[in-house]
Amino acid sequence: MPFKDPLALLKFRCTGCGNCCKGTAVYITPDDVHRIADGTGKTPREFIRFFYDKFLTIAKRDTFAVRFGKRRAVMGLKWKVGKCMFLGKDNMCLIYDHRPVTCRQHPFNVTLSDTGAVERLSLSRIVPCLYEMDGKVSKRHLGSLLHWNDKQTVTYEKTVKAWNKTDSKRQTRNAFLSFIGVLPSLNQSRGANAPRNTSSRKSVALPSVLTNGSGDFG
Repeated sequence: MPFKDPLALLKFRCTGCGNCCKGTAVYITPDDVHRIADGTGKTPREFIRFFYDKFLTIAKRDTFAVRFGKRRAVMGLKWKVGKCMFLGKDNMCLIYDHRPVTCRQHPFNVTLSDTGAVERLSLSRIVPCLYEMDGKVSKRHLGSLLHWNDKQTVTYEKTVKAWNKTDSKRQTRNAFLSFIGVLPSLNQSRGANAPRNTSSRKSVALPSVLTNGSGDFG
């Protein structure tokens, strides 16, 4: 529903419906992979899934689209029976402290002012969100999440762009994971649990898409 007050959603409260963890492919970055691996002790292959364009609508200019020869895919979290493998039976996240940054920002699309302050909030329409309006969301925290998400997204986009220019015959999934640096050093902390510096972009929407597809490593 639309709100006249652009900041009305600061009263948002999550009800734990779990819809955002079901039937969606959540894009992840190398920073997310390291944080999850370090926090859970799992290897990337245990929780990474590549969703291919055969099963998933990937925009032509999607900057997260990784090339594997003539095919394209996005790197996301594995599914288990149509939902994120880290969603518990009680609809609670099993890796809450280590979850991807995009999950932390969901369901908000955030617009910043020229001064970097949170100027407007809207809700992602990726999935139905069963929320209440009796909560309290910190603008400062949202701004920090946006900057953190933006910084790691920009870095990953550059990495994907570089990978997509490599020899197509060598574009395998394992080679990509090595290329982005998540295979050799799984337990080396990168200090990813704090917001990073800001970038020039002012608005970031949740980079996840509806899908009923399948992929590799899953």
